[in-house]
Amino acid sequence: ADLLDTYGRILERIGQKEKAMVYLAKSIWIKASAASRFHLGQILLEQGRRHEAQVQFRQALAMVGEDKVLEGRIRDALKSI
Repeated sequence: ADLLDTYGRILERIGQKEKAMVYLAKSIWIKASAASRFHLGQILLEQGRRHEAQVQFRQALAMVGEDKVLEGRIRDALKSI
């Protein structure tokens, strides 16, 4: 799942956002993590899909655990919506 998340992030960075979303969704389906939900939310937000992004960010926040840096990034993303 982590490898799929990483590959999705690489695809996103080289501009292949639709393909990136497929790999991020697969990563979440195999093993949901706060990071993978956050990454998917970022792409959705960039595409103007605010409600879907918000759902991913909220789910990421619910499962973030002790990672205060990621928690802050998620909270900032939610504020931007």
